[in-house]
Amino acid sequence: PGYVQNEIETCVLTLSRAPHLVHCHLLATEPWLRTPKATSVTLYPLADSGATLLTVNLHAVNFSFGVEAYRGQLNQAAALIRSHEGPVIFGGDLNTWSNKRQGVVDSLADELGLIPVPFSPDHRTTQFGKPLDHLYVRGLAWQSTETQAVSTSDHNPLLVTFRREDS
Repeated sequence: PGYVQNEIETCVLTLSRAPHLVHCHLLATEPWLRTPKATSVTLYPLADSGATLLTVNLHAVNFSFGVEAYRGQLNQAAALIRSHEGPVIFGGDLNTWSNKRQGVVDSLADELGLIPVPFSPDHRTTQFGKPLDHLYVRGLAWQSTETQAVSTSDHNPLLVTFRREDS
């Protein structure tokens, strides 16, 4: 959960057919609006293995001078990813509407060994001609990727089928 305004709840949503081992939330505060920005962190067991999959679904800070608050929120998630030895899915509404913001994400992805997942055709929500929503992975390969235009959210879902790189 994020926050409720005018009886409308904001949130991040990660769907899985597998039950999770651990689920927790991180919160950051939007510098101008003072509203919470939610991050959902989930750990899943991987079949036929003692390994686990870490997912980090983040709704990034949007309205700030510069990128320090933005970088700070992403660094919280990065600390969890750094400490995880198995496969990782990192993404969400990263609010990458500027080259500077995308640069922060690209640098972090490079440092953490995360690879961007491509979408074609690409129906991701954009601002200033730049996609806001992203998925990055480590230790996984994608078999299919899809975006769907919906009217139930201001962001279109990213649908991906993954497989472990070692399988």
